[in-house]
Amino acid sequence: MCSKKSVLIWSVVLSLPDIFLFSTKMYEYKDIFLTLFIFPITLLFSLITYKMREEVFRAWVRFATWWIPLQIVLTLLTPESSGGLFISLVDKQLVAILLSFLFVLISLVLIVWKWLSTRRTS
Repeated sequence: MCSKKSVLIWSVVLSLPDIFLFSTKMYEYKDIFLTLFIFPITLLFSLITYKMREEVFRAWVRFATWWIPLQIVLTLLTPESSGGLFISLVDKQLVAILLSFLFVLISLVLIVWKWLSTRRTS
């Protein structure tokens, strides 16, 4: 399993392209930006769990290790826009934002739940 330090370092490294794209020409590189949208959020949760107990960090990392690849694949497979003859209810941007919101919500619930359960046992 990954250590806290390695998760934090990888979160920083993988967040840099997204932060750079956001500050420059996001719309020219929209596909890359939307695919990497999850990594600045991952960086935030890496920082939150860095000083917490190992059990809290491990629970969050187990969740993030399957969620992040799933979100990347679903974002890449989603059509760019809903134009054309057939109207699509979702597009790439909506999927990236919705899945990121769910990641934040589930991560917060998981971290608080695990943190409270480790406080009760000690």
